[in-house]
Amino acid sequence: MKSILNTFYSDFLVQPFSERTINIYSRVILDFIGGLRPTLTNVIDTTPADIQRYLSELLKDGKSNATYNQSLAALSAFFKFCYNCRIIDRNPTAMLKSLRNSKLSTTQTISQDGFKKMLKIIDESPDPVMRLRDKAILLIALLGALRRSEIANLTRAQLNVVEYRREKFLVINFKGRSKSRRPDEKIILDKRALMAINKYLEAILKMQQKESRKYAKI
Repeated sequence: MKSILNTFYSDFLVQPFSERTINIYSRVILDFIGGLRPTLTNVIDTTPADIQRYLSELLKDGKSNATYNQSLAALSAFFKFCYNCRIIDRNPTAMLKSLRNSKLSTTQTISQDGFKKMLKIIDESPDPVMRLRDKAILLIALLGALRRSEIANLTRAQLNVVEYRREKFLVINFKGRSKSRRPDEKIILDKRALMAINKYLEAILKMQQKESRKYAKI
C-alpha cells in the first residue's frame, strides 16, 4: 500500500495542481484508507459501495456538496491512477457522480440517533411484513444519506441492482426526482441495503403464496 501511495504522489506532484489541492487530495485519500471497512484488507479490493459509504458519511456529518465533490475528485484521481497502472482491473469511482451544487441543507439527513429512535418505533409494529419494509427504507436512507424529501418520494422504479467483481449492489437512480441532485445522479449502497430489500420482497411473496393457497381451498 505504501509503495502505491508513494508512486501516486510522485506522479501527482508533477501535474499542474496547486499546493492546496495537493494537500486536500492527500488528506482525503489517507482519511479514506484509514477508515476502510475491517473486512477489506487491501485498497485494491475497494468497491463503489465502499467509496459511496465514505462520501455519504461526509453528508451525514454536515459537510457541503462541494466537500463531497472534492473528496470524490481526490479518490477518482487515485483510483484512476491505480487503474492506468494496472494495479486494479476496474475503477470503483467510475460509476459515481458528483453532486449538484445546492443551497439545501445537508443536515436534513437522518442522524445515527434518529435512526435508532425510528428503528425502535418500527420494531413496535404488529405487522412483521411492514417491519421489514420500513427497516429496508430506513437502512437505504441511512446508507445513502438521503434527505427526508428523497425518502418520501423514493419509488421502486428508482432501485436497480448492479454487479461489480461478482458482488451485487443496490443503486438509487434519482432521475430528476430530487431538486438537489442532477437527473443522472446515482447512489450505490452496500449489500446490507440489498439484503434488506430482498427480505421484504421474500416476505411479500410468502404472504401472497399463503393467500393464494387459502383461496384455492374455497
